[in-house]
Amino acid sequence: MGNDDLSDDGSQAGEKKRRLNMEQVKTLEKNFELGNKLEPERKMQLARALGLQPRQIAIWFQNRRARWKTKQLEKDYEVLKRQFEAIKADNDALQAQNQKLHAGDTRFTNLRVSVISGLTGQDRSDFSYKVIKDVQVVPRFIGEWGDIVITLKDGTKVDLRSVPKFREIAKYCLSSG
Repeated sequence: MGNDDLSDDGSQAGEKKRRLNMEQVKTLEKNFELGNKLEPERKMQLARALGLQPRQIAIWFQNRRARWKTKQLEKDYEVLKRQFEAIKADNDALQAQNQKLHAGDTRFTNLRVSVISGLTGQDRSDFSYKVIKDVQVVPRFIGEWGDIVITLKDGTKVDLRSVPKFREIAKYCLSSG
């Protein structure tokens, strides 16, 4: 009887596939924990000790490595998922905080500039265009938004952050004074 008479699981062709008993599985699991790669000598020792074909041992280790890898991928996925959710929650909180910080309201009327700011929106500054000495702009976000720094004649500086249409507003402030 040659190797051609053996099926893929190491049993003889035509022979009913035998399941491993609990002791065999425990021994194989302990050996797997020692090392998931199987040296030829170790495979032969296990086969003799368990009364199995070396091919059965090799296939068991191959299948066990595949299960181990799948479990590792699942664990890694769960860790990455938790990290992503934590980062997303932090990002959402920062976005909300950013919205609150930029929720300050600035109104440009034909008589004055009114700036409502502060964390609670309770701080308010009003000044007329006549007290404006200089207006500087700092483009942000590819020029869609920008900061405006208004210098008053008494030296006070008013910083307005993330203002849409900032260039037009700056020109209006200078021309209205």
